[in-house]
Amino acid sequence: MTTNYITMATILVISCLLLAIPAGAAAPISTIRPGNTVFIGEQGLDITAAMEGDTILGWWASGASIAGSAPDKTITVSNPASFSVYPTDFQTHYGNWYHMASLSNVNGTAFAVADPQLDIRVEDTTVNVDVTDKWVPTDDNLQFRIDSNLLQMTQRTGVLSVPVTIKVQSPDGAIMSELVDGTGTVTSIVDYPVTSTPQYTGPIWGTSNRVTYPPGTYQIWVECNVNLMKDNYGQTGKTISRQVSLLNQNQNPLINDRGYVTN
Repeated sequence: MTTNYITMATILVISCLLLAIPAGAAAPISTIRPGNTVFIGEQGLDITAAMEGDTILGWWASGASIAGSAPDKTITVSNPASFSVYPTDFQTHYGNWYHMASLSNVNGTAFAVADPQLDIRVEDTTVNVDVTDKWVPTDDNLQFRIDSNLLQMTQRTGVLSVPVTIKVQSPDGAIMSELVDGTGTVTSIVDYPVTSTPQYTGPIWGTSNRVTYPPGTYQIWVECNVNLMKDNYGQTGKTISRQVSLLNQNQNPLINDRGYVTN
């Protein structure tokens, strides 16, 4: 009887452990392998595999001869399991960094450093027009176009998309976390997965609901804070896109009709 209880308890524990592991769980987006691209601002990266046992990173200016010359910049890696690409160390030092056993012993490419780029545009899919910083008639359907070089993160093992957050600020100052299209389908714009460049969201914003989307000017931008990159490098056009505007109303603002009242 005791043996049966032990067996049942063991099965229960194993079952609980299996349930705690998501099916098909991908490798962390912070795991870097040799030759991957990392971005200015990323923090807490595991570059253990990229260092291949070495403790020094070396960088040469473009066109410099690596063989037989000392690197133009070096960084000592004390903890490869938690490495940060801080702007103070890497800004302006883009391209390949090499792992080295000593200043005269280059063993291979560790990773490439890139400056993040992020931009957003708004498109009216009802009439197929780019309405970034323009106006749209209420009742039209809108999509976003996201341009970025962050898709290089999908070079990392198991990483299929890059999460970004689209910010839509209503005329009263509230920032939305989801949008509703013309059919009532709700789309979260927090940690929206970018899988291509440019990335088109499709018509996820239907402006016809005047209670949810009252007429007025909306402010729109997109952010990426993967591995705290925005917190460490919150520059416009880098980890935060420029802020664009959108005027949602029934009448073309170029038409001078002072007696017009928006529904």
